[in-house]
Amino acid sequence: LWNIVDFIQNMFYVIWITMRLTAWYVVQ
Repeated sequence: LWNIVDFIQNMFYVIWITMRLTAWYVVQ
């Protein structure tokens, strides 16, 4: 169960970074 929780948290973290990079790229 904890492995699944860690996987979900990491997935959201990666999505957040991707959104930040995409937003920065669009602004540029």
